[in-house]
Formats: sequence, C-alpha cells, structure tokens
Amino acid sequence: MGNSEAMRAGIKIIITYKLKPGISLGNYQRWSQEVDRKVVLAQRGIRSFELYLIKGGFAKPTFRILEIITAGRWQDWLDALKTPAMTAGHKQWKRFCDKKSLRVVYGKTF
Repeated sequence: MGNSEAMRAGIKIIITYKLKPGISLGNYQRWSQEVDRKVVLAQRGIRSFELYLIKGGFAKPTFRILEIITAGRWQDWLDALKTPAMTAGHKQWKRFCDKKSLRVVYGKTF
C-alpha cells in the first residue's frame, strides 16, 4: 500500500470486551445493529464499523466481542466519544458489556 492509500485508509480502532453475565447475545446483537452501529457510523471521521462474535482460537479468548472501527484519525474517534449521541449510546452499552474486560487500541497499515 502506498503512502496516499494508507492515508485514505485511516486508522483501525480495535475494541474487545465480554458481555456481562446473563446478557442475551441476541438482545445485544439487536441493540448493536439497531442503535450502536447507526450512532457510530453517523459520527464525523468514522468510515466503517464491523462487529464480530469470537468463537475460539488456539488459546482461550479473553473476550467475546471484537469491534473494528475505521476512522480518519484517532482524534476523530476521541471527538466522536464526546458527542451527545455517543455519550447516550455508551450509557446503553454499559448495560450489556463488562467494563472491566474492555480494551481499546488503534493502529494503521504499514
């Protein structure tokens, strides 16, 4: 990937977490598709949002949910988190997700 392509690609924000005990995966999936996805994608600088249910691997996964969000810059994500829509969405997210398991990192293609 050339430099100009890498700049257009932006950054990937990787978010992992577990659901709280007793939370229905179906209810979480519905909320994520009907609310979270729409709110995240409406934010300035956010280009894509992918959500994965982790099924397994070579080692026991330390999380069940993986989000991959593409943004122009890390600052776009930080700015998005401050919007009223994202603040309200985060309050709803806390009903479903185990905050202690939350991990957020970002990176870019090189």
